[in-house]
Amino acid sequence: MPNFKLFMALALITHFLSFSVQAETNWVGFQVGDDDVKALIALPKGTGPHPAVIYNHGGIVREKGYSTATERGYDMIGYVEAIAEAGYVGFAPVREHLTNEDYEAAISGGVKIVKAAIGYLKRHNKVDPSRIGAIGFSEGGLVTLWSAIEGAGLKTVVLMSPATIRDAGKRQLKAAARRPNLQRLKMPVMLTVGTDDNRSIRRVTERRLTPNMNKLGKTFVRKSDYPGDHKWFWQVRKDHFSDVTAFLAKHMK
Repeated sequence: MPNFKLFMALALITHFLSFSVQAETNWVGFQVGDDDVKALIALPKGTGPHPAVIYNHGGIVREKGYSTATERGYDMIGYVEAIAEAGYVGFAPVREHLTNEDYEAAISGGVKIVKAAIGYLKRHNKVDPSRIGAIGFSEGGLVTLWSAIEGAGLKTVVLMSPATIRDAGKRQLKAAARRPNLQRLKMPVMLTVGTDDNRSIRRVTERRLTPNMNKLGKTFVRKSDYPGDHKWFWQVRKDHFSDVTAFLAKHMK
């Protein structure tokens, strides 16, 4: 994308002018196999080391690109800055290079990115390597869940309206929500869903994910009465994110 860097710079400047921002936010790059992956990073005030939280974006960013998603109202910068303002290093990898992958491969590729992101953060001098968690929305929620199942080493996980994606085959939410997979989770998990969210998401999370987590005795918090649909989570909402930061504060600090 020839204007990628210019767009990033303009987007950041616009965001800084529009809001009172306390976090230091920049674009960085890191390697995932042979691929160069870009990520937003927001640093909180203070010398650190700080706990870190990876934000895994929804499928619109992967399929349409960061620029188009931003133009349509998806606020990744807002999320990493909200994470940083809560006292964590916010880190949001962009999975654009997986645009042409089928859904199953895209989820698998996302898991590889999360594991590489954890490695990057562990080497960062502002990050406490023993305290790295993840938040994932929609497709990013599914990526986050599979990353946790496959031993990424996350300290805590927040699933924001995780996508079901029937076309993801062995990587769909139904498969992730099976007890043998959930048994592998060693960290506290929070699930947030909107009242008007996608019917498939509400059904799978209510009938499979939630009862199986509870039957396994996992540390699990579910809240599904947020006043919006799936796109409601495209932006940081105070009544939602205050719950998320309270959960992180309890289990990350």
